[in-house]
Amino acid sequence: MKGHLILLGLPGSGKTTLGKKVAELAGAPFFDTDEAIRRRTGKTIGEIFREEGELFFRRLETEALQSIPEKGGWVVAPGGGAFLKEANRKLFQGKALFLWLDPPLPVMAQRLASSLAERPLLQEGPLEERLERLWEERAPLYRALSQAYYRPNGNLEEDAVAILRLWEEHHG
Repeated sequence: MKGHLILLGLPGSGKTTLGKKVAELAGAPFFDTDEAIRRRTGKTIGEIFREEGELFFRRLETEALQSIPEKGGWVVAPGGGAFLKEANRKLFQGKALFLWLDPPLPVMAQRLASSLAERPLLQEGPLEERLERLWEERAPLYRALSQAYYRPNGNLEEDAVAILRLWEEHHG
């Protein structure tokens, strides 16, 4: 592939799971910003938020994104808020297909229920309500930034093949 595939979406949207599968099918490298940050710091995302704060985490996130080679062909699973920062968006403009993964909120809530300790932005209030507020905050950005939209059906193989086709159509 000539360009990167950047998967946008809320926590629980499937960026990591689908990203790994798409990368496997495409024979492409996969990069998860949260995983890169955990490896670099030896801390969980929750620990970083509690000990250092969100601004520090966002700085680490930018550094992780900057470490991705400019040459295309990477599947990237960034944190859900990584592209709130304009500098991060500029890193990949014209070099990537931004694809918005947008499963139903109840599906995301079910996926996240067992990992809330690692989701600092989802800890206050009922999970589905918090996801809905987060969706309302971020949907305009995802809509404006993405060149493709996909609503996963829950079948990993089918979803990955469909996403791969979208990537090929844009950057094959």
